[in-house]
Amino acid sequence: AKARGLEVVKAKVINVAETGYRPPLIEFAIDNCSRSGLTVDEEFKIVEPSSSSAPQTGRLDDASPIGGGQDGWGKPMTTKPYILLLDQGLDIPADKIVVACGAWVTSCLRWEAFRDVSASQIPIQGLRVHYLLAKPKFDLPAQAVFAEINGTVYSGEDAIEIYPRPDGSVFVCGEALDDPEMPPHNPFEPIYSKRATSRLKQIVNDVSPALSFDIIQYGLACHLPVHAKGIPVISKVPNTKGLYIAAGHGCWGILNGPATGLAVSELLVDGQSSTLDLSKFRLDRWY
Repeated sequence: AKARGLEVVKAKVINVAETGYRPPLIEFAIDNCSRSGLTVDEEFKIVEPSSSSAPQTGRLDDASPIGGGQDGWGKPMTTKPYILLLDQGLDIPADKIVVACGAWVTSCLRWEAFRDVSASQIPIQGLRVHYLLAKPKFDLPAQAVFAEINGTVYSGEDAIEIYPRPDGSVFVCGEALDDPEMPPHNPFEPIYSKRATSRLKQIVNDVSPALSFDIIQYGLACHLPVHAKGIPVISKVPNTKGLYIAAGHGCWGILNGPATGLAVSELLVDGQSSTLDLSKFRLDRWY
């Protein structure tokens, strides 16, 4: 994608503003006040400001990041419908925005352009799952393993997944906590359980001699984005010009992620997906 001109910007989104949105002004007058101040009749009036009510201070090229020009409302000047405000001080105008940040997808509820999206429409939390990054003693075939293990050594059933990588390392995950939770605001914050990682290490070494790893990194965890209904959201935000959400795939993102990417690209380019029927994944399906 980079070879075709894609530019990747790693930054934290502070807000997504809607350039054409002007919050209504509320004007009120207090009349007929008695000298004692006990009787007050209030008249309230909501005024929708016109485009001419905000003075224009500059003109900027929509194809390049905003350089500092603002209108009278303090918003960057652009003809594109949205503007991304980043923590690096870079403002990027946009026609379409896709929020696909897994268990952190509810961050969009704090952004101005997503003001009509409710928390009940994206009931997605993080299921904390532990993982190891290991180096096997000899090469393993390029085969993923989904295993469920039980027996006298283990209380109950343990599910682990094993993914050999091209560089010779092996990614192993399992030992999920029982209940979803809101992930930490900082995705790099240490959140692992020493007990869970030790248990995962023991299970891995007990599975097979071929999986007797020399652990090169462990004690880590991540959050799977889990939807309360068990079905991801892959949808355009209703009544918007170009806002989309794709998240909540749970543990099957590794399988369904590529199909979701294809379907969302069709939404962006063609306005609808011809590959998949996305009606079951729309944002307002239940609420």
